[in-house]
Amino acid sequence: MLILTYLARHTCATLEELSKDLYLSKSAVLSACSRLKSKGYITYKWLRSEGKRKRLYCINTSFLKEIKS
Repeated sequence: MLILTYLARHTCATLEELSKDLYLSKSAVLSACSRLKSKGYITYKWLRSEGKRKRLYCINTSFLKEIKS
């Protein structure tokens, strides 16, 4: 639930941002995000930064509209 709340405020975040800001281990964030993705709550996007690809975890827009209404 923490990850969904965080993403509802920030829309998208990297693994490092999620683990640092929520004080969770990277493995806990990865497993939670994969479960949330399988349920359709979040999606993955790719960001190219400094020559490296980083995965962005973004909240599903239809789920975000459902939360805000």
